[in-house]
This record gives sequence, C-alpha cells and structure tokens, in this order.
Amino acid sequence: DDKILTSSNGLMISGFCAAGRALGRQDYIAAAEKAGNFLCTHLLDQNGAKSAENGGKLLRSCYGASAHALQQLDTPIHGFIDDYAFTVQAMLDLYESTFDVIWLKRAISFQDTQDALFLDKSDGGYFAAEEGASDIIIRLKDDHDGAEPSSNSISAMNLLRLHKLTNNKKYKTQAEKIFEIFHLRLTQIPVSMSALTEAYLFYRQDGPVLLLNTSHPDHKEFITELHSKYLPFLTCLTPEVGQEVSGHLAGANLTPSSKGLLIKSDQDEKVPVNSLEEVLQNL
Repeated sequence: DDKILTSSNGLMISGFCAAGRALGRQDYIAAAEKAGNFLCTHLLDQNGAKSAENGGKLLRSCYGASAHALQQLDTPIHGFIDDYAFTVQAMLDLYESTFDVIWLKRAISFQDTQDALFLDKSDGGYFAAEEGASDIIIRLKDDHDGAEPSSNSISAMNLLRLHKLTNNKKYKTQAEKIFEIFHLRLTQIPVSMSALTEAYLFYRQDGPVLLLNTSHPDHKEFITELHSKYLPFLTCLTPEVGQEVSGHLAGANLTPSSKGLLIKSDQDEKVPVNSLEEVLQNL
C-alpha cells in the first residue's frame, strides 16, 4: 500500500513539532517542515490553480514510493474534514516551532477553505461531508475523540489558537458554537471528547500572548528555553504577524532591551519580560 494520506501526515507533522520543541531537536523540526512543504505541494488540488496561502483545496491522498515517483488518481479524491482539521493544526504547530509566518498564512487559508466547505453556518460545528455532496444523504458531525481526535475537537482548538494569534473574533465565536452544540456530551461524558475538553480548558484559561523580540541578540536561546517547558496556555508570536497577517499588535511596542512583551487577555496589561522566570511569574 503506497497511499500518502493528508490527515496522517498532518498528525505526524504535529508530533514532530511537539517532540522537536520539547527535546530541542532541530532535526525533528526540519523533518516537520519538509513534510509540511510536501503536503502543501503534492496534496493540494492543482486544478484549482491556487496556492496553500491563497485558498488552495486539499486532496485526500497521493500515491507513490517517493517524491520522484508520485501518482494521482484520474479523478482525485478531495480532502475530508479531518484532512483540513489536522492540516490546520500542523500549520499552526509549524509556525509555533519556527515562527516563519508562511505557516500561519497557510493555516488561515486552509481554515477559510474548511469553513467554506464544511461549516454549519446556522448552528456551528463542522459536517463530515462537503456542502452539496451528491452521494451524501445526511451530513453528520464527528463527536468522538478515540484513537484519533474528532475533527470538531481539533477545529475548536485550531480556531482558539487562530484567535490568539490574529485577534480575529470570528474564530473565537466559531469555537464557542462548537462548545455549545456538544455541551451535553462535554459535561456528561467528557472522557469521550478529551480533545474538546482540552480545547475548552484553553478557552476558559484565556492565557496571555507573548510577543517575542526577534531583534534581541539572545532571542533564539529564549525561545529554546520557553519550548523546554510545558506551557499549554501561553501563545507565542512574532512581530511579523502584526506586519503581514493582522494589525492587532500596533499598540504593542517592544523595547530593544526586553526579550518579549507579555500581553494579558484583556490587551490592557503589557509586561516586558527578559527570562522564563518572569514569564512564569506573570502567567
């Protein structure tokens, strides 16, 4: 079997990113980047003539033993909801591992495409099948986190992370709707939706954003130190996000001597930080 699945590669990329950050293994991060570029090249619908940063649609799979001998079906299978959810997660993990803004742009683009194809625009949450699929009688929504987390659980976390990174309120609103439609299951049998429980904790904690000073001579060592700690409610980003993706960082002025600026959830309190200890004290 020589199938190369988009969803599985998305999960693998996230795994490499998490291990690379925690263990300080740049070879793991490099492997994740290589796989991310492969996904955005060979698992993208070429007929649409759109890039991964500009509304490109995912394919479910490709076939072949190497990048030099890849094949595709005569009629390629378009990506399912889990392909999009796991790919957006992978792009966000790649951004938080490399702080290359291209990965955040790709996450936003794939999230927009996911919304266009699968979002329940009236009640919220994501259907498993595309809108208008002729071979589907009933469009259902995944609601169980088993060996693989459900697309709705992963999407809730993706949306919350995008909100933290861009300050775009629509992402937070869509995540809140996912919590609303699954609230009975989430409260009565949370173990059946463990990934959604994790997303809800992230939502309720509403942790701060750390704007990193990439001009500081010790910024790489500071990032390595941050990555070595388990800080699930902290969101890190770079000034390039404000310049190229969103203008919400306009009032966040970094001083040359500080390694970062910790921005609390209400955006009013901004604390310059120069060490991991200072970050931990202000969480």
